Amino acid sequence: MPGCSGRQSSHAAESFRSGNEQLLQGNYAKAIASYRQVEQQGIRRSELYCNLGNAFLRSGRVGWAVYYYERGLQQTPLDSQLISNRKQAWAAAAIAAPEPNSLPIWNSAAVLKAADIVAELAVFAGLLSAVLWLAGIVYQPSRNRLLLIAASKSLLLASGLLLLLFTGTRLAGERPQAVVILANAAGRVGPGSAARKSFDVKEGEKVTVLNRYEGWSKIQTLKGEEGWISTGSLASLKD
Repeated sequence: MPGCSGRQSSHAAESFRSGNEQLLQGNYAKAIASYRQVEQQGIRRSELYCNLGNAFLRSGRVGWAVYYYERGLQQTPLDSQLISNRKQAWAAAAIAAPEPNSLPIWNSAAVLKAADIVAELAVFAGLLSAVLWLAGIVYQPSRNRLLLIAASKSLLLASGLLLLLFTGTRLAGERPQAVVILANAAGRVGPGSAARKSFDVKEGEKVTVLNRYEGWSKIQTLKGEEGWISTGSLASLKD
C-alpha cells in the first residue's frame, strides 16, 4: 500500500517526517502518534489523512483507517490513492463496496460547491431584478416599462427558486456522517444497552447520524437500516 507525500508547514514538517519514517519501519503506534501531532496543529491535508489511514490499517484498526481515508477524500474527492486504500480497508473488514447510486451524494464536495454557486446566482438574479424594477418605474414609454417590470418579476421568482434549491441542498448536505470505529457494534431499537439488538454494524461502516441522546446516536446505514448505537463507537466526519 503506497504512502502519500506532500508539503507541510515548517511547524509540522518534522512530525510528519518522523511519522513517515516510523511507518516505513513498521512502528505503527509511533507513526500514528507523530501524525496526530501534525493533526493537532490544525493541519488538514489529504496526504496526512492518507498516511494516518495506512498506519491504522497496517495495525489492524480498520475503523480508524476508513475514517481517515474518508477525511482525506473530503479534501480531495477524486484522489485515486485514497479511493484504492479505502477499498483495501473495506475488504479487510469484509464490507462490500457501496453501489455508486447508494452513496450520499448530498454530502459530496462537488454538490455542495454547486449549491454555493446556485446561491451566488440567486443573489445576482435578485440584484438584477431590483435594477430592472427601478428602471421600469423611471422609464416613461408604457410598453417598455411593463416589459422591464415583467422581467424584474421573472428574475425575482427565479432568485427565490434558486435560494430554495440552495437551502434544500445545504440542509441535506449537513446531515452528519460518521464511521464505526469499534468491532462488534450493533444497532438497537432504542438508546441504551438494554434495548434489543436489531442489526449488526461492521467496524469501518460509514453511517449517517440522525439523532443523539445521552451517549447514544441514532444512525442510518447505507442499506437503510436505522437504530441506536453507542456514540463512543463512532468517529464523526464533521469537525
